[in-house]
Amino acid sequence: MEPWEVVDSYFCKICEIPEEELNPESHSLVQVWHSFGLIQNGGFHSYLCTVGDEALKVAEHYRSIGSEAGAGLIEQLAQLWRQYRSPHSPDESDPDSFRELFDSELDDIEEKFYDLEESLIDALFPIAERGTHTNG
Repeated sequence: MEPWEVVDSYFCKICEIPEEELNPESHSLVQVWHSFGLIQNGGFHSYLCTVGDEALKVAEHYRSIGSEAGAGLIEQLAQLWRQYRSPHSPDESDPDSFRELFDSELDDIEEKFYDLEESLIDALFPIAERGTHTNG
């Protein structure tokens, strides 16, 4: 199997396990892989309108696997989110208006983020391999 397939297979195996039953690195794998997939499928504007300030906790998981770049980009996005959200209640957040307001910034950050895919897989692969052999 390709490294991304090992990561994805392990993710699918453990993503429904309660957080407290996972070791810290497996929990980070779930958080990073899940967020990366959500961002790839809907963009950062949709992701942040869904998770809001929880993105800062996810950034720490990127940092824990050695992706300072990923953590930094998510933190930059969280700052944009706070600028957007201030006049809106969280229930009134709209991905399209967030995108419209910060289109240029989001494009720049998303491009850098998508370029991290290979390095994220490289960081997650050993976690997935260890977890596959120790059952999470």
